[in-house]
Amino acid sequence: MTRKRITALYGLGIVLLALVAIGWFPYHYHKGKALPTPILIGHCYTSFQKLIEREGGLPKSDAMLLQCGTFLSPVSLYPVERWEIEQIMLENLHGPFAKNPTYQVVMEVRIQYEDGDVALLRWTAQNRGYHLGPLVISQGIGPPWEISRVCLETD
Repeated sequence: MTRKRITALYGLGIVLLALVAIGWFPYHYHKGKALPTPILIGHCYTSFQKLIEREGGLPKSDAMLLQCGTFLSPVSLYPVERWEIEQIMLENLHGPFAKNPTYQVVMEVRIQYEDGDVALLRWTAQNRGYHLGPLVISQGIGPPWEISRVCLETD
């Protein structure tokens, strides 16, 4: 083998090792820190913005959603004036390159409703796929998403 091939194989090995290491550890995004916001690609994602626009608001209490953002049971929804992501945690539950990779997203979002109430909602989802640092690659749907109220401040 030539030196160029050996060097290329070593380089490839280091890149693969780095990807495994990146995916093995949880990724934490916090508002105001110098880390990139996670990028979600793949199977049927809906954002808070799209969910708010389609449904006309968000709940002030716990709720369950299907993967594409449809509420499982009737829930009271309240118009939202603005929202802001406080933190996001990504974690591979079975390792980044397992036979059936699964990851979890836990996102805390501060919601200001039009009636003046402010709530911190936690959105938890598990899907088939994996994350590599801030990049999430979804390969299919998992159990329903959960929205749980962490706290509610009223005027």
